[in-house]
Amino acid sequence: GLISIIAGAYIVAYPVAAAVVLPRIFVLILGIWGLMQGIVTLILAFRGGGWGLGILGVIGIVFGLILIVNYAVPGMGLAMLWVAAVWAVVSGLFAIYRAFQLRKV
Repeated sequence: GLISIIAGAYIVAYPVAAAVVLPRIFVLILGIWGLMQGIVTLILAFRGGGWGLGILGVIGIVFGLILIVNYAVPGMGLAMLWVAAVWAVVSGLFAIYRAFQLRKV
């Protein structure tokens, strides 16, 4: 909560600087999220989740590393926004499909 208050106060005080910095931070957060999701998915694949989870895990790790390494490149936030959106939809659909498979078991 305290970090949110500080971040909000900073954005209100310096809106131009925030507009420049926030897309970079967004890309970094997406990269960390993609890396963590990829690692968890890969672990689940090794525990019997199947090849589909393994492939999604590797793609997630690669996606996360690309974003983390290139987060300071101008325009990366806009370019990767669509990639992140498509990745989230595909991962969500796969997770729902997998949940129905596990429910039958």
